[in-house]
Amino acid sequence: MKRRRNHIIGLLIGLLCMGLLTAGLKSCDSKVTLPNFDSSIVTPGVNANAKKVDDLISAIKTPITLESADAISRARQAYDSLSDADKPFVTLLDKLKGFELDLAKLGGGLIANDAATLDGLLSGIKLPLDAEGIDLLGKIRAAFDGLSDSEKAKFKGLDLLEGLELSANGGAAELDNLLDGIKLPITAEHSGLLRKIRSAYEGLPEAEKAKFKGLDKLKGFEFDLGKLDLGEPIANNAAALDGLLNNIEAPITADHFDLLSKIRSAFESLSDAEKAKFKGLDKLKGFEWDLGKLDLGRPIAKDAASLDGILDGIKLPITAEHSGLLRKIREAYDSLSDAEKAKFKGLDKLKGYEADLNNALDGSTPDSVNELIRLIPTPITLDCEDAINRALSAYNALSDADKANVSNYPLLQDYLTQLQKLKSGSADLPKTGID
Repeated sequence: MKRRRNHIIGLLIGLLCMGLLTAGLKSCDSKVTLPNFDSSIVTPGVNANAKKVDDLISAIKTPITLESADAISRARQAYDSLSDADKPFVTLLDKLKGFELDLAKLGGGLIANDAATLDGLLSGIKLPLDAEGIDLLGKIRAAFDGLSDSEKAKFKGLDLLEGLELSANGGAAELDNLLDGIKLPITAEHSGLLRKIRSAYEGLPEAEKAKFKGLDKLKGFEFDLGKLDLGEPIANNAAALDGLLNNIEAPITADHFDLLSKIRSAFESLSDAEKAKFKGLDKLKGFEWDLGKLDLGRPIAKDAASLDGILDGIKLPITAEHSGLLRKIREAYDSLSDAEKAKFKGLDKLKGYEADLNNALDGSTPDSVNELIRLIPTPITLDCEDAINRALSAYNALSDADKANVSNYPLLQDYLTQLQKLKSGSADLPKTGID
């Protein structure tokens, strides 16, 4: 009897637990919604996609042997499949390039079976060419010839490869012959051949460079090429870019704008390893500074990367002499598409420099008053009153002759009208949030 009673009590307790569990599940179902997991959310400062590539590179065992080829190829292809936004977060790219070069020095069949790896190997060749570089060129050519047509189409360094092959096989006389065979006028169709000739020249030893008769002609053709819209970088390696820059003779004029713009864009498109080889960065910055003083009639850059590069090249502290270049950077930024503006990293830096420039201007000349007016933040808010009053005071202090040269004065009058409406409460304009 006692055993039967315990059994019945156990059943009752079990049924009660089941009832409570069912009620709890219903309650949870109606009240709790599990959050959707976003796989893109990772530890702050860590890019998940880039970390996967770094992990692949870290997993490559050293020393490099022929058996390392598959692991190196996987890492290279993983890197190349990243978006442009993810690639900068890969911290071990230089290590991967080193592994690729180590592999290339080994014998035993093709050194790579994909275009991306070949591009990486090609960018690692040191100029002028030595015996090791010439040997590596032969291996890259053999690997390229073994690629499928679709993979060959992805190879970015064909002009550079062919140019360096000219250096290795033809010398200065061959380059002179190629240059003499170019029919004028220079068009975009000449870009590939001129890149090859430039790359070939940079790959020559110094004694052979001295024999090249066509250097001035090459410089002239490159200058003409700089005026054209090529739709591709004017050079794809640091040595060729240095050569182009060294051709430019001071003083800088508006005629140099196209070529300098293309050199800046080409530099920004280089890999980090190739950028490190570029010797002319300070010279390029100096030329851009000179351009900033000129009336170009067009944006100083057409893309965010170039604009960031120009901004990063500005030497501190900010003085009144920076006004021309900063104005051109601002105008170029304003002319970018929304998508390109989103890529511009230096907006806060630009705003800071503009604030420093505002403080540096004394307002004693028409040009400085024009700058004070230009630097007034928009849209106009109550916070703009000090900047507007400062510009107005500087304008009023000018002579009548100088006032006539303040082209931005109508803009200042418009800002004053907007400010007065805000202060009287008759304008529906924002009171905070200076852009």
